[in-house]
This record gives sequence, C-alpha cells and structure tokens, in this order.
Amino acid sequence: NSAFLRKGNLWIVAIYGGASHEAETGVWAIRSEDNGENWELVHIAGPIGDKIGLGESALCDNGLGELICVMRSGDGGTYNTYQCFSSDGGKTWGPPQDTGIWGYPCNVIRLRDGRLLCTYGYRRDAMGVRAVLSSTGGHTWDLENEIILRADGYGNGGDNGYPISLEHDTEDGRIFTIYYLND
Repeated sequence: NSAFLRKGNLWIVAIYGGASHEAETGVWAIRSEDNGENWELVHIAGPIGDKIGLGESALCDNGLGELICVMRSGDGGTYNTYQCFSSDGGKTWGPPQDTGIWGYPCNVIRLRDGRLLCTYGYRRDAMGVRAVLSSTGGHTWDLENEIILRADGYGNGGDNGYPISLEHDTEDGRIFTIYYLND
C-alpha cells in the first residue's frame, strides 16, 4: 500500500479524516521508530483554510534525505495533488504545496535511476490513468511530459484510478501499474 512506508526500523502509515462529517479532512501519520512496537500520531497537513480538505495519501523516500507525502485535495479546491516534505524521518512536515498535478489519488515510487514516478487517476475527459516524473525528488514534476497510461474510460468521472506502481527487477526498467477503470 502506498500509504505505508518502511525504512529500516521506521514505519509510517498515512491516515486522513475530519473532526466531523461536515469538516474538511486533513492528513496524519501513525509513526514507529522501533518496528511497530510503539506508535505516535503526527500531523502532516491540512485542511487548507476552511475549504480544501486533504486525504488519500501516498508516502515515499525521495532519496534526498526527505520523505514526501502526496495527497488528494477535495471539494473547494482545484483537485490538484498537494505534497509535503519531511527531513526528519516524518516527525515534522513542511506546509502543503500544490504540485500542479491534476488527478487523484496518487501513488509515488522512487525508481532505480533516482527519479520519482507519480501515477494517478484522471477523472476528466478522457478518463483514465496518467503519470509524471520528477528528477528533483518531487520538488518539481515534469507536467509538460505527462504520460497517458489509459484514456478510454467513460462515465460520470466520479471513480477510477487508485493506481499502485512498481518497477520490475529487470534491467529494462519496465514498470507495472495496477488500477481500476470505469467503462
């Protein structure tokens, strides 16, 4: 699951929710530094103002001494993906930043060549699944070279995607992505 990160003895699970059914959501993490023996709750981000909730998150070690958390934004926003960074193993997180990526929810992985791959559901015409790459640990994304994995879904646009990607252990760099698509 992309909401779970394990790095040595450090385990982090991203969760989200709101104070009530009417409240906008925010993102937290349950975090352990001792292989799950003891846990603490850490605030990651959101909501932004009183209008933009954040939820459905993915975590990744960006290879630059930081963790990145990408998050779906909700009603009241643009539905762009937001992200936060942590440079202390997920104890504290910087402010949420709009990535410019339109789509949700996301999965993010670090490839063997050091780049990050972010895959996401695309719920506009033509519905499907898309991806972007980052060679800066997620600080910038190559939005001009968005990769279209699928663009043949249709319907009301309310539900598709939820991709999870992994890089094959072969030398050709193939990436396997699972998702679902309404048609």
